[in-house]
Amino acid sequence: MPDAESQIRFGLLGPISAGQAGTRTDIPATRQRILLAAMLLKANQTVETAELAEQVWDGEPPTGATTTLRSYMMRLRRTLGPVVGARLRTRAPGYLVELHEDAELDLLLFNALRRSGRSAAARLDWSGAAVDLRAALGLWRGAALEDIPAGVLKDREMPSLQEGLIQAHELMARAELELGRPGEALERVLRLQADHPYREQLSCLLMRAQFAAGRSTEALDEFARLRGSLVGELGVEPGAHSQALQAAILAGTPLPPWPLDGSSPASVRATDPAADTASSGFAAAVPADRPAVPAQLPSGLRDFTGRASQVEYLCDALATAPLPTATGGAGTASLCLISGAGGVGKTTLAVQVAHQLAAGFPDGQLFLNLRGSGSRPMAPGDALSSFLRALGVSDSAIPRDDQERETLYRSHLASRRVLVLLDDVRDAAQLRPLLPGSATCGVLATSRSRCASLSVSARTELGGLARHEAELLFAAIVGAERGRDEPEARARILDSCDQHPLAVRIAAARLVARPDWSLASLADRLAERRSRLRELVVDDLGVRVSFGLSHDTLAGSSSAPDREAARIFRLLGLWQGGEISLPAVAALADRSTDAIRQAMDRLVDIHFVREPRPGWYGVHDLLHLFARELVADPEPDADGRAAVERLGGWYLHSAYQAMELVKPERRRFDLAEVPEPATTLRFDSYADALAWLDAEQSNIRAVTVQAGELRIEATAQLLPMETLHHLLLRRELDIVLETQAVSLESARRTGRLEHEACTFNSLAHAHMELKQIDEALAAAHASLEIQTRRGDVHGQAAATESIAMAYYFADRHEEALPWFERALPLRREAANLYGLVATLNNLGLLYLELGRAEEAVASFQESIPASREARSAAGEGIGMLNLGEAYAALDRLPEAAEALRTAVAIARDIDDQYVLANSIGSLGDVLRTSGDQNGAVRAWRESAEIYERLGNPTSAAEWRRRIDEVDAAA
Repeated sequence: MPDAESQIRFGLLGPISAGQAGTRTDIPATRQRILLAAMLLKANQTVETAELAEQVWDGEPPTGATTTLRSYMMRLRRTLGPVVGARLRTRAPGYLVELHEDAELDLLLFNALRRSGRSAAARLDWSGAAVDLRAALGLWRGAALEDIPAGVLKDREMPSLQEGLIQAHELMARAELELGRPGEALERVLRLQADHPYREQLSCLLMRAQFAAGRSTEALDEFARLRGSLVGELGVEPGAHSQALQAAILAGTPLPPWPLDGSSPASVRATDPAADTASSGFAAAVPADRPAVPAQLPSGLRDFTGRASQVEYLCDALATAPLPTATGGAGTASLCLISGAGGVGKTTLAVQVAHQLAAGFPDGQLFLNLRGSGSRPMAPGDALSSFLRALGVSDSAIPRDDQERETLYRSHLASRRVLVLLDDVRDAAQLRPLLPGSATCGVLATSRSRCASLSVSARTELGGLARHEAELLFAAIVGAERGRDEPEARARILDSCDQHPLAVRIAAARLVARPDWSLASLADRLAERRSRLRELVVDDLGVRVSFGLSHDTLAGSSSAPDREAARIFRLLGLWQGGEISLPAVAALADRSTDAIRQAMDRLVDIHFVREPRPGWYGVHDLLHLFARELVADPEPDADGRAAVERLGGWYLHSAYQAMELVKPERRRFDLAEVPEPATTLRFDSYADALAWLDAEQSNIRAVTVQAGELRIEATAQLLPMETLHHLLLRRELDIVLETQAVSLESARRTGRLEHEACTFNSLAHAHMELKQIDEALAAAHASLEIQTRRGDVHGQAAATESIAMAYYFADRHEEALPWFERALPLRREAANLYGLVATLNNLGLLYLELGRAEEAVASFQESIPASREARSAAGEGIGMLNLGEAYAALDRLPEAAEALRTAVAIARDIDDQYVLANSIGSLGDVLRTSGDQNGAVRAWRESAEIYERLGNPTSAAEWRRRIDEVDAAA
């Protein structure tokens, strides 16, 4: 029997569904359904967190959306169960759904069956086409995304889903007509046409079905209806084919050929010399003495794999070119553009698509490599000369003037159906003169540039392969058995290749050339980042060579903006974080943000960097290794070090500005020794500052580590201390330990005792939170010893309280009390209101633990006015929360409820989710004791939901347990 893993099924063509082995799991939460649908629509592709948040919250993601998405993902996996849920992968910078075959998702299977049906129709195998199309249409269980509410996701995806369904029905109707079943075709088309009255394709199908059923009058009525709708509503006449159908029905002659079969007037006349062009609606369009048909397409790859959706998309876009008519093919040629960085497989994909479409362009296929990524791109005039010779024009007849060549080229294509494949286009200026003027022709172009100014029929940007596509390509080259023997090593190779097609191909080719190598041996060689690009070379193929073409073209350009873009790309090789913001790049490059924006736009345009969201940039791993080789191999020079120092300074001063709003009561340090960049950020609100710190958290960690490695001492010491409280707030304790260790090592190198003592105290707090009490006590005592030696009363108070807190966290309350009582007068002596508030609150909590609630109330009551004097809303909120719990311990319930409600209001106002969750939960306890069971349940439920959003399932479970107790009692 097949295992459950082989029977996983996801569904989008109806209500969102997921399950295994014939069972279906309901997904009751709307946002979880949207999340799953968004990932399924890009199956086997990483969907970035920002894009998911945009869809889940319908264009208005809240602050902290990343954390909430993580919680949604966790719950969705739990809902789907261990087998199905395991297919939902975390893959930086987002998530993906991993599918192993088309059958696991109804949309993929539908598209595969539709393609198969279309191929059968192209072979005139109408029975086979009907079988495939009937199976495809049978997969629809209702409207696509039926239980997804209207919004960003549905607005973006529904048009293409609906178009795919309509096209399948149209082709099925055609098959039914060809198989002699006009009644079934008629019924099918009438159902469709009710919703799409202006779709001319449907009207043509309906006219044919009515004519085949002996209802010619109704067919003519349908043409009259169509014409009236188009002229009256849209101001256009029906197309040539509709008019040809009407003329044939009126004349009682055979109907004209159907355009879907790809036949052209030339091929019709060749098979039927007596064909009447007047009655068919087509006039002779091709001269009898036309030159030999060019067939210049390069050979494709036998092991071409993947890119199925792109192949279908491009084929669909180019297969719609109309047939030549008496006036030629006036209009605009269909232009499809494939863009992407070097080596991602643009040419391979274009050649594959061109070969699939070749039969539909019987007047020839033209091909040229325009060498746009090199230092000497082909001039458009030279390209036109080459094409004119291929079309039969003698050298002596080719005009010298480029404009005249362009005119002659378009004249030769005016009444023909020709496919033009243009590889490695430099930019739109190189491409425009080579575009035919005839709508009967198609153009397929590849470019490292986006050529954004071009008007295109279809545009696809290639990145790395999906994981399963990379595995298929690798197996196609090395052999399926060899790839299966070492799955772990194969995964390491693909990770090292960043699933970049050229890199995967080269790695696989190296294994073919070395049959004695194990996959693990190559994986080990690729694991060393510094030498990875040197390993990814075979014969004349090399990843570095591919990247180098684009870089050298930029660096050697006569355009100053291009040269600046090359410089900034090299500087990005120094960057060790994730996505980087525009102001951060400006600091790195020592330029204004306006100048940087222009350079980054150029790098995005040639796919050297990506812009996943406005103003944020990322560099794919292999390209980053290439940039690092250019600027920092093995270590950065003086200019590179200066760039890292500027970047560290930007992060330090921007973090200072953010912490002024998030934690104004923190201990401040002198930042004067680190120059402040002009692009340092300022923040308008607590929420903005906190959002920036959240977004930059991993980057600040990376900059700290790099500053430590390069011994940029001031930044290495100050940045961890400046951002400590944000990391503690978010409970990123591993990052605290890592960055404070960097700070401590640097402080010891430079003999900065103040920084060393503060770092020890920070480490004590992280160890406390991790329940590592011995380590916390050791760090706090080390801090106290240094601060006592320095005579720093404020530092002594902080270290003394850290010792007290360590004992408190270990539930050694009697040992904690004297340290708190020793810290309190030090706080008063240091005249630090913020520190005093913290100590009073902590001492009050200890009194509560010791059963001394009256003393706790007094301590909390003193902390609240001190917080107000210090203008610390956060301190006041915590004081009110603690005071409410102390009143509750004394059974002073009205006072407890009043204090807790005040705490809730303050926490909502400053968006302190932890204090909010605790205050609401404690208020629920007070309400239950007061007899308000319903109010208690509402409060506990809200508190549980907040904790779930914060990714704290343990605390959420505790509040839900109380709800269950009330329900059980009821």
